[in-house]
Order: sequence, then C-alpha cells, then structure tokens
Amino acid sequence: MPDTVSSLKRKLALAYQILYQEGLAREDTLGHASVRLPGESLCYVKPWGVGFEEVTPECLLSMDLEGNKVGGGEGRLHSEMPLHSEIYRARPDVNCVIHIHPFHATLLSSVWRGGLRIVNQNTQIFAAGVAMYASSELIRSVETGRAVAEALGAGNALLMKNHGIVVAGQSLEQTLVLAVQLEKAALTHLTLAPFREVSEIPTPVATRWAEELMRPVHCTNKFEYWCRKLQREGVGAYRG
Repeated sequence: MPDTVSSLKRKLALAYQILYQEGLAREDTLGHASVRLPGESLCYVKPWGVGFEEVTPECLLSMDLEGNKVGGGEGRLHSEMPLHSEIYRARPDVNCVIHIHPFHATLLSSVWRGGLRIVNQNTQIFAAGVAMYASSELIRSVETGRAVAEALGAGNALLMKNHGIVVAGQSLEQTLVLAVQLEKAALTHLTLAPFREVSEIPTPVATRWAEELMRPVHCTNKFEYWCRKLQREGVGAYRG
C-alpha cells in the first residue's frame, strides 16, 4: 500500500531510532534525515536540538522546498536544510535524504582517493561508485545546497570531506540501507588500507548484486528486521 503522511512520519521516526541504534548518529543532536511522499513538495524532518533517539512522529516538522517550516511540532529547522531541498529539486526520483556524520565514513572522507574497494556485501552495493564533495563547510545556503546536489549527480551516496555523508534514495527503506551499508563499507575499506594485494569482486558481479540488494523487497526486509530489533533492544523514545 502507498504511504500516507502519517505512515511516512511513523517510518521516519523509526529510521531515526535505527540510525541511533546502529551507531551512525550518536553525536548529540547533529545530523538529519528527511522524507517526502513521491511527487510532493513538502518533506518531513526532525527539529534542531533533538537527538535521533528522541524523535517521535509528533515532533517532526514539515518543510517546503524553499526551506520554510510550514507545520509540525515545536522547534526550528536545522541550518543545513538547503542540502535536502536542493537535492529534492534536482532529483524528482529521490524521496528520502539522510545527512549524518558516522565515524568510519567521516574518516574515509579525509583520506579518500576516489575508489572504494569492492570486496563483500557491505561494499558491492556501491559498485557504481561513491561521489565526493570537496568542501568541509556547512551547507547553509542555496548555492552550497546546489553544489552538493551537483556532486551527488545521479548517484545515491556522497562523502563530504571531513564532514560526513549524504545518501539519497527512492524510498526511506532504500536510503536507510544505503546509510548503514556505507558506514560498513567505510570500515571495510579502512581495514584493508595497509594491504597492497586485495582480491576484489569483479565489477559485473558486484553491479548485478548491487541491483539485487537495492530492490524494494530487500530494503523493506532490512527495515522490518531493524524495527523488530528496536522492539527487542531499543532504548529510544519511539519503537512504533
């Protein structure tokens, strides 16, 4: 069934909890994830000053593509909302954007040489490559938001130098999988850094598996697993 606004907010609140539980967003209240219904201009995002584990559907804010808060709970928008709005403007196919600062992926951005070693399932999902945004500045203007969107291009994953990551997908489930897998891929790549001889997965094989792993059925399966894990182990404010 297609998402409604209420079901989408519920899934977004769960996604915030999952990002916290999986260790990708535990640096106080920094970072943000947004989502929109396909074809809509409004997106939904947590307020500034709220930790990922504190998010509930009721606290989410709604924002238009001009970067204005137009509804939702109390509080104000994060200052880096141009990052989201400009990606949505440039990419009608994108319905979810996540910008966070995971430990290993941020380290990888500081030593990035333009190639991710494709050696396992954590990495082969990025067989088409990972883009790079070469500035460490915060994304607080339309101009820098557009620059991030241009750097991302038609892809789904972007490293931001000494800053963090941006992932963008057709659905919340797909984008959440990309975020979790990119941090795992970064750890894998950094672990292999001392080794000169590494056996990598052939590009045609990795590309085929990347397409398989990005199918909606696989992404939904992972999302539902993480939701069950939240029910068992979650420590945040919302578990569905």
